[in-house]
Amino acid sequence: MRLYVTKPSPYARKAWVALLELGLKYRVEIVELPARMPTVPKPDLEAVNPLGKVPCLVTDDGDLIADSPVIVAFLDHLAGGGLIPPEPERWRALTLEALADGCMDAGVVLRVEGLKGEAYRDVGEIAAHGAKIERTLDLIESDPRWLSGEINVGSIALVCAVDWLIFRSLIHFPLIGRPHLAYAMARLLERPAFAATRP
Repeated sequence: MRLYVTKPSPYARKAWVALLELGLKYRVEIVELPARMPTVPKPDLEAVNPLGKVPCLVTDDGDLIADSPVIVAFLDHLAGGGLIPPEPERWRALTLEALADGCMDAGVVLRVEGLKGEAYRDVGEIAAHGAKIERTLDLIESDPRWLSGEINVGSIALVCAVDWLIFRSLIHFPLIGRPHLAYAMARLLERPAFAATRP
């Protein structure tokens, strides 16, 4: 099997961390591609995934598994479980994953807008998507249950999202005033899987 990634992508990092946490690094080859903007042609990646997006996984049978939530679920199944907990924690973990992925999606908009010349930036888009991220982080901070328990798909996604927002300087000081989130980030970033995949 082959997992196609780029180092700066938080979506790819989520799948890569999951692979390492599940002990599958000897079963899946990591194919690291150069990072490119969405508008740039990617013939090497598009030959594998017609969407031209990472991460994508190609199974031993040549089947395509696309998009990070599906890839993580596939890897979790392959490993016999470990990152998607049983009920009732299952739905909180999967919802946290979705919230974190939404922060990544909003961050992509901020990233694209930030690369434009100042006169061409959409101030409304920047404000709206920045507010989505801030509201989501506030919600997670307000209820320690989001960050409690063992590492799971949700906490992996959240760390990848927040670490990327900091790496790209898309949200100013996202950990200030959020001590629960800051503690969870510090604790999880010490794990070898996160250290090995840092952008």
